[in-house]
Amino acid sequence: MTNAVLVAGREALIEASLHQARDQRTRHRRAQILARVESGEINTDHAAAELAVTRTRVNQLLRKRRNNNAPEPLTTTMIATLDTPRRQRVDEKRARPSSPCSPRQNTTDSSAR
Repeated sequence: MTNAVLVAGREALIEASLHQARDQRTRHRRAQILARVESGEINTDHAAAELAVTRTRVNQLLRKRRNNNAPEPLTTTMIATLDTPRRQRVDEKRARPSSPCSPRQNTTDSSAR
């Protein structure tokens, strides 16, 4: 039996609030571990093991933390590129179904040999 209230629509609210609390605890724990890396208490390999992520991901999180959670410059550039009218036209064109290819016609006559 769960702690969910058996009133229509309320279970989703309770479930969402439980997820938010868990996410908040995860973010807090992650911040503590990254602070320990920045202070030199542990290295990135140890932090990766504690967070159950790769060392590359720890480095990404540290870089993001140092930039005050600003998006990576490449991400900003790609978002700007994808938002251009030209790119939107290309995406629309790619989304349309293509016409079936016509069978390749043989231009050489095999009987001429």
